[in-house]
Amino acid sequence: MLPALAFRAAREHGIPYDEAAAHADAVKGFGFFANFARAVEYTHVIDPSMSDGSAMLGAQAAGLRPNLSAAVYARILAPRQENDGHWGTIDVRPPQSYSNFTATAVTLRAIQLYSHASQKADVQRRTALALTWLTSHEPRCTEERVAQLRGAAWAGADPEAIRKMAAGLKATQRSDGGWNSLNGRMSDAYSTGEALVALHEAAGMPATDPVYRRGVAWLLGNQKPDGTWHVVSRMHPPAQVSPPYFETGHPYGHDQFISLMGAC
Repeated sequence: MLPALAFRAAREHGIPYDEAAAHADAVKGFGFFANFARAVEYTHVIDPSMSDGSAMLGAQAAGLRPNLSAAVYARILAPRQENDGHWGTIDVRPPQSYSNFTATAVTLRAIQLYSHASQKADVQRRTALALTWLTSHEPRCTEERVAQLRGAAWAGADPEAIRKMAAGLKATQRSDGGWNSLNGRMSDAYSTGEALVALHEAAGMPATDPVYRRGVAWLLGNQKPDGTWHVVSRMHPPAQVSPPYFETGHPYGHDQFISLMGAC
């Protein structure tokens, strides 16, 4: 999902990039949405909210238009909502994938984007339920504050609620201008980047705002000469992850996956 979002941001801002690589990435990551039989049979269950939901957000960024296969995935995701309004996840890969805040925001947006028109009333009902859950639970870290803010904005929360959530996220900006993934950790590119995106897109913070400018200054000051950022992973052996660690060619060895997400 995150590379697709980064490619879209570059496209929208006139930043040149390798279109062929972006296209190949989209085909590899989202080509399965063209396979209607795969969607209906759904024999490949992993972690629906974070796996299929994230793929749908990435596919939308890559230009996938609503279609019947995507509508099937949306219909699979929708009834997995719990009675209290949240969607859960069994994935434990912090910071990007472990929280019900993230799962709820991602799935909410996925069903909004790709549900069939016949499901409009159901999506509206589930959106209202999700908003109630998001606004009645207290986020504990940057990832959760970001997901709460973005999810609430997607769900149509009132401006005062958005303002309060944005204020909570702004209040956790560190003295160096960045954000961290947990209290006690150093600022990192993933947390700083997602905080700035949420404040800008969900809360309307302009790039001229001092909070935003300090965050950008931290990112610029901590970018490596090759254009990457080093984000230290919170996953360490014997933690089991699937797929298991493998070398991609991105810098930083064990830390390369979260570092790539931070760069996006």
